[in-house]
Parts: sequence; C-alpha cells; structure tokens
Amino acid sequence: MNRRNFLKHSMQGVGAGLWLHSPLAYFLSHVLNGYVYRAEAQGVAGSAGYDNTMKLINVCMNGAPSRWFWDCPLRPNGSSDAFRYNAENDPKTSMLITRLNPALSANEGIAGYRGEYATHLVNGVHLPYLWSGQMARPGGGSVPMELLAKNMLMMRGLHTLDGHINAGLPVSPPGGASLGGTLAESSSKVFPAIGYRTDKRFYKSSKGIPIEYLPSSRPLTRLFTPFNLMTTILESNSTGLGDAMDVALEAMKRQAGDRHRMFPNSYVQRQNAKRLMKLDFAQLATVYTSLVSKYQNLLSRSFGEPGLRLAGVDDIPIAGINQVNQFKTEIAGTFGYYTGSDITTLLGSGSNIEHLAPGFAVSEFMMTGGSMFQQDFSSFSNIVLGASFQGARDVDAAAGTTMISVDAHQSGAYVQLVSFSRYFRGLSSCLYELVEQLKARSAPDGKNLFDKTVITLTSEFARDAWDDGSGADHGPAGSNYTILSGQVSNTMVVGNIKVESNQVLRKRNTWGEAAGLETLGGQTAGYGNAISTVASMLKIPSPSANNPPLVTRNTSGGWVSSVGEPRNV
Repeated sequence: MNRRNFLKHSMQGVGAGLWLHSPLAYFLSHVLNGYVYRAEAQGVAGSAGYDNTMKLINVCMNGAPSRWFWDCPLRPNGSSDAFRYNAENDPKTSMLITRLNPALSANEGIAGYRGEYATHLVNGVHLPYLWSGQMARPGGGSVPMELLAKNMLMMRGLHTLDGHINAGLPVSPPGGASLGGTLAESSSKVFPAIGYRTDKRFYKSSKGIPIEYLPSSRPLTRLFTPFNLMTTILESNSTGLGDAMDVALEAMKRQAGDRHRMFPNSYVQRQNAKRLMKLDFAQLATVYTSLVSKYQNLLSRSFGEPGLRLAGVDDIPIAGINQVNQFKTEIAGTFGYYTGSDITTLLGSGSNIEHLAPGFAVSEFMMTGGSMFQQDFSSFSNIVLGASFQGARDVDAAAGTTMISVDAHQSGAYVQLVSFSRYFRGLSSCLYELVEQLKARSAPDGKNLFDKTVITLTSEFARDAWDDGSGADHGPAGSNYTILSGQVSNTMVVGNIKVESNQVLRKRNTWGEAAGLETLGGQTAGYGNAISTVASMLKIPSPSANNPPLVTRNTSGGWVSSVGEPRNV
C-alpha cells in the first residue's frame, strides 16, 4: 500500500470522527494551527513566535555514580575545612581519592602510588581535582573543565530515601506534582513536556498536561508521530507528508467552529502552512543524526583521547592485582578484580554512557530549534542515563565490550578513579556544548536561552564510601544535587556535611553525610529544599512548598546561600 492509499484508508477505514482523536491527528492538527498562524501573520518568510516559559532539563544519573570526583566537594573551603581521611594514616585504604601521587610516599600505596583527596581552586571554591582537566570540544581541541563550573550551584548534604526506585524524588516529591509537571502547566506549547527514557513520575501534574515519552529507538521520529505506521511518511518531505497534512487539514475543517478556530479560510493560507511545515520537516532526520554524532564524538574522545587524560588520575599504566580491594570490579553484574596489565585501557574511545548522546541531541533540538515545528514543543526535557556504561576490555583480556556498573558497591578505588573520572569528563563535555548552544540563542527580553534554562543533575542518592577502598554503599543520608543555569553567576556550594560517620568503623571519613543547618532549626536539608530552589529559579510554585529553598535572590538579581557558608561539622 503506497502512502497516499494508506492515508486514504486511514480516513475511510476508521471514520473521520475517530481519526480526529488519534495521536497523529492530535499532533498534526495542533502543529498546523501554529503554521497557519505563522503563514497568516508573517507569510512564508516570517519567524516563529517565542514562548517565554522558563525551560527545565533534568539529567538523571540512574544507578548513582560516586560524585565526590565531580560535584560533591568534600573540602570546598580548602584547608580550613575540618576533614577526616583514613588514607592519611594508611595509604592503601580510603575510596575518597581524586588523584594518585607518587611524590607523597613512593613505596607505600598500591604499585608505589599513594591516593589522596586533591582539589582544584575554581572561582574561590576548592573543587575535586578532576576540575583541573580539559573537556573535549566539537571539531577537535579542548577547553578547561573549570569553565563549566562558572554557572554551577552544588547542593550537598541532603537527606533522602534509600532505593533505586526513588530516582524521581529529586524532581517529584511524594504525593504532589513534579517540577516538570508544574512548569509545563504554565506553558502554551502543544506538548509542554518531553521525556527521554523516563516515566510519569517525572511529570506529575495537577492539570493533566499532555506529555510525550520518547523511546531510545528513533526518539525524534517517535516524538513527531506517536502513530508507528506513519514513520515512513513523516520521515519523507515528499508527497506522503503533503497527504498527511491534507488529512489533518480536513479534520481541522470539520471542527473549525470548535477546537480549530484558526482553520485557514483561504487556499493560499493552507498552502503556505503546508509549505512551511514541509520545509521544517525536510531537515529533521539530518539535523538529529548530526546532533547525536556530535555528542557521541565528545563522549568517545572523553574516554579515549590521550591528550585529555589527567595526570595522576587516568594516565598511569598500573597493572591490576587479584584479591586487592582497589581493583575490585562490578562488570555485567559479576563481581571480580581487574587483573589487566594497564588500568588506563579499561575504558577507551569505544566506551559510551548509555542514552546520553541521543538524550542531549533531543534536548538541544527541542530547546534551540528555530523552526515553528520545533518551537511548538517542550518547556521540560528529561534525560535518563543508564545504570551502566560501556567500556572496552583491557588489551590482555578477551575481545569485545563490557558493561561497567555505576551502582558501584563492589568497584574499588583505582577502578572508580579511572572509570568515573572519564564518565564525568564525558558528561561535562556534553553539558558544556549544550550550554554553549543555549547561550548562543537570544530571547526577546534581551537574555540568552541559558539565562532562562535550569539544568538539574540528579541521582537517586549519593555514595557512602568504604574506608578500605573496596567500594561504596548507597548514600541517602548524604545526597547531592547540582544546578546549571545562566542565573548562577559564580561557582556555589551550599550545605553542611559531617566530618566523620560513626555508624561503623569502615565509614569513619568525610564522605558527604548530611549535617544540620542552623537556618533549618538544626535539621538536615533534603530533596524538598533542592526542589524549592529549582522552583525559585523557574519562577513557579514549589511542588515541595513546606521546604524552603537553599538560596535566595539578592538585590542585583543573582543568587546567594540562605543557609550560610558550607561547613564540615
């Protein structure tokens, strides 16, 4: 059956009344409304309107990678922070290493290297040592990673619930609406919320907003036609697309006095609307494929390019040792030890973070699109990264690839140092590219799109590190939550943590466990406070209104901590 006959069959076989309620009809008729308006008001050459709703992008790192390498600073004030680190007494123990340093004790640590918790000063804040490295840029070359930190707010010491099932808590408190749902309620877009690899917990709304959930396979094609049989039609910019629009226009005509008051009265208006839509469709597949390739290349380079490796982090060719905690691994659900000849080859250019490249491609496409077609969508996009990432096996091991878990219960200190440093380098490179694209788009109010966007970086909880270097438990008692936005004008860290956990002997270190805040009456902060913080920046009611935000806007429009300077207590 050719495309024209298929569409004819679609109209006649199910009846026009039923067709009007199909996902395809809903999509085409509403989008065509926008094109009709554009064609009538501005003609074919005009620019699309602008939706002034704030934007939200949530990057959920499922599986909870260890974040003390990246956005959970344990000594943000430097040497003035009280700090307990067991490896100061025993160089072969603590998980909390951010660098190997042979100069400290050349003959003491594993393979002659002693681990240390090293930091890098960025905008007055002592961040983990990884921030002294470089990020890959599209087309080659690199820039300092610390550039990304300029617009970051890192909230640490948040107390939350345990369990991977709680991945939605950072944006959706129990019993209420979510950040995405609340924001989408104020949007005028056809589909104000888009989810990639996620579920309804991220979009709870009190008004039943329309939401598009994208699968990992062909997400943009599925976004633009929930009706699978229409895939080949909407991927084409030829006759089939025109037929599809004719059917939608016919459906609009039948309800012109009700839902479709903007139905074009003249033949010229209809033809102009169709012409505009076909122009926008023509580049859909090409643009999306190019965006995925761009982000995938950033990831490949972040994992495998020698020039991006950081001294003392992932540049030292250390041979693995069986039955030694630091080399414990969790690969494809199996616990073991890394025993290859060079730990730096554990991950290479063939490595990948599941779902990251297409997730970022969807976000960039929908947030920055200049066409009417794109601008008819999304005030909220959600990216859910996988609970594992793909890495090339060591050269001495069997050929092929393996899945390394980020739920790092049994992943030792040296394995985590190499793997998570590259994980966060790749994520940082992709984030920086998305931020640069947002900054390059101007809004009518004189701001750029990054100023009107909040990117949240969340996971179910943090990691509670073992002192013996063998891995890390779930850390719901000390979670962290990071925001990236043009509204944040300087690197910020808020939230108190404990110097020492006395739960069991093997956890007596400064891993990030939440400590009380005076402004909260001595209580610890939680995800509810982080949600209120994000809501303040989005200018929407907080879905967790009983929990005050951790920052407040100052007289110049910037943000300052409302809970004092971060302390280790």
